[in-house]
Amino acid sequence: MLLGRDFEVQGTVVKGQNRGGRLLGFPTANLNPHGELLPKRGVYAVTLLIEDVFYIGVTNVGYNPTFGTPV
Repeated sequence: MLLGRDFEVQGTVVKGQNRGGRLLGFPTANLNPHGELLPKRGVYAVTLLIEDVFYIGVTNVGYNPTFGTPV
């Protein structure tokens, strides 16, 4: 709200360590933001646009809270 617009990050989905989605029971994705400025570390509610379809999700920026490794 303070920006006066939605914050946006674009990037490419990249291969992870193949453990998140399987262990957590829902789809996960790893994003390479191509050097874009990212928000502070934390967990955020997000809206994703993939091939003209919007999805609601959650993203983590920073350390991997499930496995304790830097992201």
